Amino acid sequence: MRAGRLVRLYPRAWRERYGEEFLAIAGPGHLSAQQVVDIISGAIDAWLSAEVRNAIRVAGPGRTPGGTMTLRSIICSGNGARYTTRD
Repeated sequence: MRAGRLVRLYPRAWRERYGEEFLAIAGPGHLSAQQVVDIISGAIDAWLSAEVRNAIRVAGPGRTPGGTMTLRSIICSGNGARYTTRD
């Protein structure tokens, strides 16, 4: 699976702010099963995040979403790095 399909799981405000960077980090190739699971869990977290809900509420048509979200590097270059819940 490729990141371009998975990025659609994230809220629109998140995609508008971080989508291009996310796709650049993920790269054009196929993702590993672990990366797919990490991306899906990140999308769930983004939908449940109060910051995203506030950004969606604040951002009307033609407005830039507010809030201070940080893009977590959930995709690594296959170097075998593991992430804990604290990461």
